[in-house]
Amino acid sequence: MASQDLSSSGLGRNPIPGADPAGENVRYEEEFTRLEDEIGKMQSAGPAAVDWPSVASMASAILSNRSKDLLVASWLTIALNREEGLRGLIAGIDVIQGIVETYWDDCFPPIKRMRARVGAIEWIAERAGTSLADVTATPDNAEGIVQLFDAVDSLDRTFSEKADGVQVNLGDLLRPLRNLKRDADFMIAEVAKKAAAVAEAEAAAKAAATAEVVPPTEAAAPEDDSLPAAPVEPASAAPPAPPPAAPPAAAAAAVPPPVAPVTVPAASGPEMDRAINTLRSNVVAMARAIRSASPGDPRSYQLLRSVLWLPVQAPPPDQDGRTMLPDPTRELGPVLATLAGAGDPLKLLEFCESNAVDRLFWLDLHRHSASALGALGHTAALEALQGQTAAFLKRFPKVVGLAFDGGTAFADAATRMWITDDLMSSGGPGGGGAGDGLGADFAEIRSNARALAAKGNLGDAAVVFEDARNQAVGERSRFLWDLEKARLCMDAGRPGLAMSLLMHLDKLSCKFSLDIWDPSVCVDLTTMLLRGSSPDAGTEADPEWAVLRREWTTRLSRLDMRAAVELGEFSVQAGTE
Repeated sequence: MASQDLSSSGLGRNPIPGADPAGENVRYEEEFTRLEDEIGKMQSAGPAAVDWPSVASMASAILSNRSKDLLVASWLTIALNREEGLRGLIAGIDVIQGIVETYWDDCFPPIKRMRARVGAIEWIAERAGTSLADVTATPDNAEGIVQLFDAVDSLDRTFSEKADGVQVNLGDLLRPLRNLKRDADFMIAEVAKKAAAVAEAEAAAKAAATAEVVPPTEAAAPEDDSLPAAPVEPASAAPPAPPPAAPPAAAAAAVPPPVAPVTVPAASGPEMDRAINTLRSNVVAMARAIRSASPGDPRSYQLLRSVLWLPVQAPPPDQDGRTMLPDPTRELGPVLATLAGAGDPLKLLEFCESNAVDRLFWLDLHRHSASALGALGHTAALEALQGQTAAFLKRFPKVVGLAFDGGTAFADAATRMWITDDLMSSGGPGGGGAGDGLGADFAEIRSNARALAAKGNLGDAAVVFEDARNQAVGERSRFLWDLEKARLCMDAGRPGLAMSLLMHLDKLSCKFSLDIWDPSVCVDLTTMLLRGSSPDAGTEADPEWAVLRREWTTRLSRLDMRAAVELGEFSVQAGTE
């Protein structure tokens, strides 16, 4: 059931059919058990595993026909929030408000189980609050944010009044909402101010257009016939009449009003925050207008990404790399995949640029935008996009290794390869390579192989390296091609394959004293061994690795202390150590 249907149906306030308007306890009924089992998937597999439309449907049926149950209403609220965002959350809160206002004495859990009632409401605050972390106030959603804040504030007060002062902790929801509402109020006021200014200007223009020049009044002729008539002067003696004066309104309209000076807010506090959010919204709109007029104009991509991540002061909190941010790929992933394979780069570009505004950490969008710009031949725009995206990732490298609440990575394997090859190629762990000595065609071969891997053709990409290896002369060249193949597997999200090859290369390295004869290649190999054996690499743990990692770390520190330090910093930032 959609949120607009709930708003009109009065789901929280309309009585249950039968003798008991609040219905009965359904906690042991089959429909409640099915609903509870579906919600339980959150604990085992994360929110993405839950069939939220089914949750909304089952919960609505119970609240309509069986029981006014606050826990069921809280599940409905989160389901609507997951499906419809702010609009769904508002509708769900309204359902709960209706139950609390209308059926306080008889709803479920029973009033004697006040702690259970409080827990049902707080469950919403905990989960809905995290969903607001990725929301930014815009002119389009400002009214909804204010409406949501008012609904939550009203529920907080109503619950406390009904419960004789027992407080429900809605802080997890109200804290982000207060900040959003502050920005939304400012935007609404700005829109109203601009509308008033436009209306005033239109009224002035209309008055100027309709004003008429009033001719001077002729002197009345004397009525007394006895007075002699004034002599008539020759026409040639009459002086030319002066031009009529312009009406005041027209004169005012001809002079543009002075430009109001820009008011600079205080260096901190809510005024500055509001000004920054307004700046962000205006620049986003400007970037969209530039892109619409000329998709190849680099200013659009430079401007958008210069303000896109302004709300980000730190990477989102995570547990073992998984954040609480809702997964946009569940709804939009299939659309993106279809557009990426449709061969229409303009449509792909518009989709990615539009959705990046509200999905700050879905890094795949930026790779696909870059791909579209490349296909269109807009080199300057591509460079602007990549430069701004690289600047953000250099500030917060940890985000590359994080995932949404359902476990989907912010950056898939192809995007991570794009980041490594095109954005961070000049530095940082995992970039670069030991291509010296592999011939003049190395860069082209490597680029072709990684392009295949980025499209999901890892097997074909490996064949490219294997063909090059088979044609190589000397053990060193063959060693380097194997190292590149391992790097390809690592960057393509197949660290298990990479580690199998790297362990073989490590044995060869020790056998031939690579650290003495070719320390730069040994540094590259050791760095990849440490990356592939780190706890979050996704490889199956090997009991030998704990000992080997100490050996590899010692080796890397001895050969290249800077590389060891950088790898250590990278690991700490990415949560791998």
